[in-house]
Amino acid sequence: MRFASILLLIALCTPSASRSQGWEWQNPLPHGQTINDIAILSPIAAIAACNNGYFMTTATEGRTWQTRRLGRVNIERVLTAGDGSLIAVTDRRRIYRSTDEAWSFDQVYQGYDNAAGQRSDMVQADDSTLVGFLNGAHLVMSGDYGKTWRQFDNVTFLSENVRSISAQSPTTWYVVTSRNILRTTDRGASWQYANSEYQARGLQRFVFVDSLYGYQLREGQLLRTRDGGANWTEMDIFGFGVVSDLAAGPHLGDDVYCMSIGRYLVNKSSDAGESWNISLTETAFPDAQPLTMAFFDGRTGMIGGDGGRILRTSDGGQSWSIVHGIGYIGTIADLIFRDANTGIATTYTPTMLISSNGGSRWDEVIPSPDHSPRMLAVSPGGTFFTVASDAENRFELLASTDDGLTWELRGRLPLDYTINRPEMPQSLYALSENELWAGGTYSLLMHSSDGGRNWRRMILENAMTSPFSTGMEIFFFPPDTILYMRSNTVMYSSDRGENWEMRPTMSGRSIRSAEFLTPQLGYALLPTDFARTTDGGITWDISDEFRPSLLHFFNATDGVVLWSNSDEDDLAYLMRTADGGRNWERYPTNERVNWSSWYWLARDVGWAYGYGGTIRRTDNGGVASASGHPVLPSTALELAPGYPNPWRGGSGGVTVPFRLAAAQSVTLSLHDLLGRRLSVFDLGPHSAGRHTAMLPSSLMNGLQPGVYVYRISAGDLYRAGRIMVRGR
Repeated sequence: MRFASILLLIALCTPSASRSQGWEWQNPLPHGQTINDIAILSPIAAIAACNNGYFMTTATEGRTWQTRRLGRVNIERVLTAGDGSLIAVTDRRRIYRSTDEAWSFDQVYQGYDNAAGQRSDMVQADDSTLVGFLNGAHLVMSGDYGKTWRQFDNVTFLSENVRSISAQSPTTWYVVTSRNILRTTDRGASWQYANSEYQARGLQRFVFVDSLYGYQLREGQLLRTRDGGANWTEMDIFGFGVVSDLAAGPHLGDDVYCMSIGRYLVNKSSDAGESWNISLTETAFPDAQPLTMAFFDGRTGMIGGDGGRILRTSDGGQSWSIVHGIGYIGTIADLIFRDANTGIATTYTPTMLISSNGGSRWDEVIPSPDHSPRMLAVSPGGTFFTVASDAENRFELLASTDDGLTWELRGRLPLDYTINRPEMPQSLYALSENELWAGGTYSLLMHSSDGGRNWRRMILENAMTSPFSTGMEIFFFPPDTILYMRSNTVMYSSDRGENWEMRPTMSGRSIRSAEFLTPQLGYALLPTDFARTTDGGITWDISDEFRPSLLHFFNATDGVVLWSNSDEDDLAYLMRTADGGRNWERYPTNERVNWSSWYWLARDVGWAYGYGGTIRRTDNGGVASASGHPVLPSTALELAPGYPNPWRGGSGGVTVPFRLAAAQSVTLSLHDLLGRRLSVFDLGPHSAGRHTAMLPSSLMNGLQPGVYVYRISAGDLYRAGRIMVRGR
């Protein structure tokens, strides 16, 4: 069993160099993930918990990170028990435990059902006791460092929106819900409402340093007590918004760090909360949020959040460095590729991303500091167009003829944005270098015949449902046929937009997205079904076999949709059809996905994108790799976990697998957790490909029990891993 686990870890950490399987991370790994929690194990080592089963480890002060997976669940909390073991809390009401510092995990608890719910939370009540709630449904406790767990039954308040759990002492715990505050003084045997002592409104959590000293984290407020909660004093901190996290405790002395969502992300106090100074501002997370903060001691700390971004300080918060997730981290609003290499992505800020190598690298450009680009289009001649808004909600068309490097402001769309009637663009279509069509809210349609400099405005019909569900998509079929999509209607014109026929869907059913291959043949996604029309939207054939979320057809018969199966932890499948949607074949992605949209250039080449900077690419139609896991991007030097780990003595030594993308001279070194080099081995020149190195038993048997860092160096690159030495 141990050997099988090692082989699995090697498979996960040694990605293929081929770009031919599944969906690959772009811009860079793992942009688009969310850092839910961070546990700092030493001044140089940490673990970050992410969504979709990913977690990342570093043993090099954040300079390098290794990415691994723990199934497909979202890892919501990671913390250290009193014996040094790691506890990972995931959605789907599961708890995992690691005794070898995240090299392997054992599942130690599974809730009685598999439903998803609210987020989970967990705290350490004393050295051996952990208590938490799982997805707002289970209240659980362990008294043996997380080895075994018991569930509290008949806890009725878990039906509320539970926000957090905290421990004031080994016996006194608090649960904060959206409506109530509850307290137990007997380790969860009984619970009493504490609403008369505390106001539930706006309260996010308690953070207790000891039985007397603690804090309340509220929206826009931070309160402190020094008498066990009998009296509270509001702290004078900078910034407004939700106070979301706080770091305090004996390991920090008088230092306290407060994190909030607002103009100032982190404020620091060096006198136990009496006075505060700004430590980190909102510019560290553009169009995104920090979600977690952790400190190992008074100098070493990390902050993580959306987009895979992690910042680290080694001077007590005086300065911060981005150690993961460099570049834009906000939501990708739209994405388009002219060919397999040249692509552009817009965001909800003035920042635009451009790529000339298929998305492996993205460069940031700002077409206009006063405008935020949204939807994109590319003409048959290769000109890129985007509609961008300014601070006054005026919408302009910008054009680029040099692959997004520079942009020309062409003209303003004839839209009048007011609070009561927000006219906004919804879609853009470039028929040629000069002829453009744009759809908008309130059934607006706009046409330009001079490259966007001047526009003609048309109102087809008043919106039948929400105005934001009109003008979603435009389809043009030469010479004169136009189809204009609304949520429950297809608007049809056979004379280039002069006259229109309204074709409502059956029973007014809502269309979320659609594609027309001819003026008659089209496919659509309804809220729960797939639909097909052969008469231009007059009638629809509806299939309720599954509930797809994304749709694309390559031709009249071949198409693909994305479907998440709620019976399999929301595992996502690509459903492919070769007969126009009558029959489907299912291909697993082997992961849960939350892409907002996708763009296909060909049957095998596509990109998916969305929140947190997610951009994924496939070169084989999205079929997952044979290993059952999505492909992670290859690098010039890759390192898989060494084995056996932990080392318990004996002969043979520790094998360290690695892979080179090109021939290099290689060295292997071993260090302690303070960074001191204990031994170095010059392995000489190695060809490109997979290799193994060895830490000999003569070295390993002479080490004291503890954790050590091994490092493979090749040229200017290096990768590091960790090995635990156990007493014999």
